Amino acid sequence: MPSSPPEAQQASFKSQLPTPRLSPQSVPSGPPSDRRHPESESMSVAFVKGPKRKRLSKACDACHKSKRRCDGTAPCANCYYASKNCTYTDAAGRPVPAPRNPNPERPVTAAIATISPASEPLPWAEQATADAPPSAPQNGIERDPTSKRSRRGQPGGGSSPPSGSKTECSPERGNSALLDPATTHELVNIFFAHCNPQRMILHKPSFSAALSLNKVPLHLVLTVCALAAPLSKSVAAKASHARLAGVPFFQEALSLMFDNSGRLLCEPSVSTAQALCLLEMHEVAASHSWTRHYRYFAELALQVLEDGLQVHHSDNTAPPSPTNSEALIEFIDRECTRRCFWLIQSMGWISNIYTRKPILPRMAELADLVRLPIDETTFELAVLSSSATSEYLRRPAPRTRYASQFGHMCRILELYHNVETIIATKDGPERVAAIAAIKPSLDAWHESLPGHLKFTEENLETQVTMFETSSNSGVWCYCFMHAMYPCCYLAILEGQGMLSEPIPWVREQLNRRVHGAEHAWAGADRRRMCSQKESNRLRGQ
Repeated sequence: MPSSPPEAQQASFKSQLPTPRLSPQSVPSGPPSDRRHPESESMSVAFVKGPKRKRLSKACDACHKSKRRCDGTAPCANCYYASKNCTYTDAAGRPVPAPRNPNPERPVTAAIATISPASEPLPWAEQATADAPPSAPQNGIERDPTSKRSRRGQPGGGSSPPSGSKTECSPERGNSALLDPATTHELVNIFFAHCNPQRMILHKPSFSAALSLNKVPLHLVLTVCALAAPLSKSVAAKASHARLAGVPFFQEALSLMFDNSGRLLCEPSVSTAQALCLLEMHEVAASHSWTRHYRYFAELALQVLEDGLQVHHSDNTAPPSPTNSEALIEFIDRECTRRCFWLIQSMGWISNIYTRKPILPRMAELADLVRLPIDETTFELAVLSSSATSEYLRRPAPRTRYASQFGHMCRILELYHNVETIIATKDGPERVAAIAAIKPSLDAWHESLPGHLKFTEENLETQVTMFETSSNSGVWCYCFMHAMYPCCYLAILEGQGMLSEPIPWVREQLNRRVHGAEHAWAGADRRRMCSQKESNRLRGQ
């Protein structure tokens, strides 16, 4: 939905990857009611280079098992921020001391969930204030005194729950100064109608039902609204720039999910992983650049998915009974978990294609283990789960009516990523040979498409018509993968040194796809205007 995450040692991390930070102007301060007008739209990034990293003689047991870079302290940054017991043992299983001096600022007994890219406070650390519910220490473990937080308007405050606790950081949705009923209704509708691919990680029917019963965690509602806000004229008008309209919702979600040190307070649940994915997507959209986003939230989401939700474990292959509501809920949760992973993976591929940022090694390993999402119809209508196909990224795709649109999109995106990686890293005959080995895979992908997913005039017209409805995730995947296919084809010709004159079918397919999208967006704008009028009517009442 992120596998070697960044470490706590600032010098060692920055020698591998620059640490992006929000400028103070881009982080509005003050209570939520005062953050409707961001002071500035700048989203500057500072790149600081540190000294060369020294190789450790030994990583802790948890980092060794998950193949993450360890800083060698006791506890290490990963274990400290992920509420894990940090131990060092030799090959025979005997305890050994940590290779580096213990960090006095990290008590061994302290356990707060999250990973941290550097030992210094995170960009939003001073902004994440008040709003976290207190909880009693669990299992006799005391929280780090520096991380205690208080509710707004209440003296004192207890410790926040560790990641393994059963208490959600926002068990009941509560109230927000930013979310009146009309605004929530409008932004949630906009999100599910227009925010692709982000909306694909949420099950709309169950989300809507839980929202009507006030059972959706507030931080998840806020992240949904943060992404939808730039598309709402009434909300965007209050911001200095439309793309920054979601910043107040983003900041309030951070204040609920993180403490002042930037450590996650929520349990490792599906809603937490979803919220982290949406926070990452907001960062990309608000900075208006794939080169300026953190990737911090995506890496944290991956840790939640892998360590807390076991996304790489296989599920029960037998579909749930349509009459077993508990089994259906579990089926939906597992599907949402996988979709968070594949959204993160897709973001990584796209980032690598356009910015050459490397894919995290653990992501490539998990891509072989995690099942691809099911098709969008079966996902929304969970009672049809018996028709769901079991697909994997590097296995032949089924040619059935219920083949996964998201899955086919992931396959062509990986091929395109592989081609661009070869072009960027190889030259001469070596590049030509590597490209020639990928060309059959591209042809095989095109041949594997079932009839309703092939690019034809009839299918395109059907898909454009479906854009008129809110159930359009499959349509978005259809349009996206048929934009990626000709791009990948052109990239292969470029790698072979055969790209010269424009190719007629490529130009025609891209033009038809663009014209279809323009028609669909015209209808979407009409629907959005109707939704805006309805929200204004509700506010007037």
